[in-house]
Amino acid sequence: MSNNINLIAFGTFGNPNGFRQSYFIGDSRLSSVIKTFDLNTNAITLFPNSKIYAIRKENTIGENSISYCVYSFAKEQNSERSGTFIGTSILFTEQIADEHLTLKVLNECQNSLYNRNVKDNVILVSHSDHLSITKPKDFDKLNQHLKEVEDINLLQSSNKPLVVYCNTDDKEFQNILKRSIELLNSYDTIYFTKSQDIAQYVHQKNIFNFVELAGFEAEIQKLVEVRKKIRATAIAEFEQTIQQLEADKTIEVNRFCEQIKSNELLHLENERLIKESKIELEQIKQIYGDYFVNISDLTNQLKSGKKIQEIKVLFNENKRIFIESIDQIKKPEFINTLKKPIPNARFKQVNPQSDFHQKNNPNPYINESYPRHHHRRIDKFKVMTLLLLLLWIGTLTYFLLQKSSATPTNNKTLPKQQINPNNDVENINHQQQPIKTNTVTLPSNTK
Repeated sequence: MSNNINLIAFGTFGNPNGFRQSYFIGDSRLSSVIKTFDLNTNAITLFPNSKIYAIRKENTIGENSISYCVYSFAKEQNSERSGTFIGTSILFTEQIADEHLTLKVLNECQNSLYNRNVKDNVILVSHSDHLSITKPKDFDKLNQHLKEVEDINLLQSSNKPLVVYCNTDDKEFQNILKRSIELLNSYDTIYFTKSQDIAQYVHQKNIFNFVELAGFEAEIQKLVEVRKKIRATAIAEFEQTIQQLEADKTIEVNRFCEQIKSNELLHLENERLIKESKIELEQIKQIYGDYFVNISDLTNQLKSGKKIQEIKVLFNENKRIFIESIDQIKKPEFINTLKKPIPNARFKQVNPQSDFHQKNNPNPYINESYPRHHHRRIDKFKVMTLLLLLLWIGTLTYFLLQKSSATPTNNKTLPKQQINPNNDVENINHQQQPIKTNTVTLPSNTK
């Protein structure tokens, strides 16, 4: 038997125990975290020969649970207190069984519990741990017909029960119980009773929401309308997203095409430059080769005893021709860099756990990028260093001014150098007196 199906028995047992509940089948860890199935008798209570059915949602230890409960009126021992009861609950975690089978097993458990522990409408034991209960023959079948709970927000709690006044004996109640699952989006607990006394009590107390069968249908219809509105809003948002996608697609495609066209032109220009550079490379090789041959020839002429002066004239002429030839060849130009277009989509990834309908964002599927403001922090150390430097400069200037006012200086004009057109520097001798310099003692900077 899976631990996600739990059988719980509970009741009111008078002094000193009061309300108690015990787990007979299932995950015992839930016993310390699950809420009790006690009734708020200020809002709803049982009368003799009456029953209350209930369905409740809850989130415990990270697991979602739905409970089906039934309460039967029963007195406490040695007490005439009203509103006392004994009951059974089948608690499902994560998955639930078919409502028809669940209701059948729940009634079997309750009948067994009541028959074995109640006599003359009085509970025979003083604690839920002492209750005697037999496992229904179809209890294990619940595990074979489990299904997911869809379209229910089990994490959202309203803390507001609903009481439905309807027939709980006929087969129609199975359908009502099945449809009530949807209302758990609006209510944490939904009670059902056919007792007119209970219905009048709840209506008079006016603490819980109270509806008859027509009101129950209205609640269902209200939920249907809300879901239609949510779906219509979602469709509108998706359609808006599609329109935005089409617009962005056009912009991005055009931008890519323009960039590709520009790159194609740059590619052709680069191809032309490469071809020209290859031609010029061959010319450079030829010029260097010719110059090498000329120098080798002149070297051989020198070795053969030809006059050096004549060889120098020929060498200078060949050198001039070489330099002019090299200068006439253009330097190879850098290849233009091709730019790769980068998509600039407006759509960003959103948190899948975020609410589908955010009040502050009409379209949660489009996450606009907002500019972020960066604040530069001032480096205090740099500021202090600058202030100390300024203080030192000020001190130095003050001492220099004091020194210059105390001792007059002799200013002499330093000799200038003349540069001839051949870039040879000629020294012009000047008769001059030695320059007197004043020595300034700088203050030492001790730390």
